[in-house]
Amino acid sequence: MDEKFWETDTKVVDFEKTIHASQGDRFIANVIVAPLFFFAAVVVPMLWLMSGDTKMIVAGSLFGGLCFAIHAVYASLQTDQSLRINSVSGTIEEIYTRKDKVTRAVYPIKEVLRISLSDPFEAGGGAHIVIRGMNIHGVKWSVDLSQFAWERYKQGKPGTDRRKIASIKTAEHFAEMLDVEIGSWLFLFNVSRELREEFGTEWVHKWSDQSTITEQNRRLLDEENKQRQKVQ
Repeated sequence: MDEKFWETDTKVVDFEKTIHASQGDRFIANVIVAPLFFFAAVVVPMLWLMSGDTKMIVAGSLFGGLCFAIHAVYASLQTDQSLRINSVSGTIEEIYTRKDKVTRAVYPIKEVLRISLSDPFEAGGGAHIVIRGMNIHGVKWSVDLSQFAWERYKQGKPGTDRRKIASIKTAEHFAEMLDVEIGSWLFLFNVSRELREEFGTEWVHKWSDQSTITEQNRRLLDEENKQRQKVQ
């Protein structure tokens, strides 16, 4: 590949931070989620099997999906997330640590496409801020940044708009760091005068302009699709 897309002179600021699972999260995992998982994974299937009802047994097998979801919640509440951006090695490293289990993923900075941002209240429980990337074979990858926005949010006053603003500020921080644009489905509506004064009327207006934000997001998605078609 000699596409200029893969050889951009990205301005990168080195970054390294770990978001530790809080004591509250660990407490919820051990006291609430763990017993719930035991009940769902062991007690309920045993009761269904003992009933001898074929329909109930089939339903029990389908119930395994819920057990998996509960276990995923338990694991997430017990996991520390680390992110390292290194301009020397030209890599982004994502690390998840739960007790002695460490999971790592490393991606080249030059493959970064954009920062993707969606409304934290409409993300369906999934990631709402991610670094989007794509390798030379057209395979996409992503790095979750949502925990960094949550940490930023917890440092200020609570509120729906402040939660959204924390997400936007986090997306802007990493977009500037990686010298990429933000593709967003998040908009601010009817922001209070207090927040307009705190964050600036012009900045709030920028993130309230739905047509401009939507157009930019579509442009970025079109560019991404064109690039993927080139490398396939």
